[in-house]
Amino acid sequence: MNYRIRQSKKGPSAGTIIGIAFGSLLIIGAIVAGIYSVVFREKPADRLTLCPASGPLGHVIVLVDKSDPMGFTQRKDFEVLYRDIVTTLVPKHHLLSVYALADDFKATSEPLLELCNPGDGSDVSQLNGNPVMVKKAFDSKYLRPMVDLSDQLLTDKPGKASPILEMVQLVGITGFNKRAVAGEHRLIIISDMVQNSPQLNMYKGVPTYATFAGTPYGQKTLADLKGAKVEIRMLLNTPAVQGEGLLNFWRQYIKQSGGSVVAYEPIKG
Repeated sequence: MNYRIRQSKKGPSAGTIIGIAFGSLLIIGAIVAGIYSVVFREKPADRLTLCPASGPLGHVIVLVDKSDPMGFTQRKDFEVLYRDIVTTLVPKHHLLSVYALADDFKATSEPLLELCNPGDGSDVSQLNGNPVMVKKAFDSKYLRPMVDLSDQLLTDKPGKASPILEMVQLVGITGFNKRAVAGEHRLIIISDMVQNSPQLNMYKGVPTYATFAGTPYGQKTLADLKGAKVEIRMLLNTPAVQGEGLLNFWRQYIKQSGGSVVAYEPIKG
């Protein structure tokens, strides 16, 4: 008689169970990571402005007065200052708008160029990106166009007028207000700050701001700077006019316009 030995049925071993559980966790983790990357991953920057898809983190406006020619030394100082603004003073993901002030403010009411600083790759490592490619994009798409723009900010011929009040007002309208960027607002004015228009010629005398503010022209040219921090880089073209009275005039004007002068520095030459 043949006897068959019955083998008792045993379940999977403990090692098998652990392996299955571990594999399941890996699969679930991969699925969760995939969903997270799709839902929460950072969207690519705007191809034209280089700004983040969520919008710039701040706004820097540079207003350069080209109503009068700069001297040789002033030009050299300006070139250094302008490059420093573009590369250092505009933080990553902040929008930079560049305006030129000429005798016809209506023709220069819009920025010549607006780009966000995409970052030069100094905060990127091989572990989280490609710093070489980031630096290359920074140089070609942001730095070079901005620096090349400097030639359009200079002139060899004196203008018939210098409507600084009108340009500051327009910067508030077509710059800060139109772009409506959240975060810090900063305005850098590179000018001799001597208003020269039919309504106010400061070469004939700088009025106190209190006197000017009471005139129809003073009320008409008040700007809306909405908490902007303003830096004045004054071109010393006419020192006899550019004294403390002139600086106080602009301090009061900018304060009444909602901003504040946070820095003043003369550009000699």
